[in-house]
Amino acid sequence: MTNNEKMNIYRLYITNIYNNGPHIINLIEKTKSE
Repeated sequence: MTNNEKMNIYRLYITNIYNNGPHIINLIEKTKSE
């Protein structure tokens, strides 16, 4: 794998966490309140 390919995968990973972060936090809050 080239460095460029690694960077692209890393970016996708970060974007995924960034997009799903609020959803995960909501799930945790729901679980706590039950």
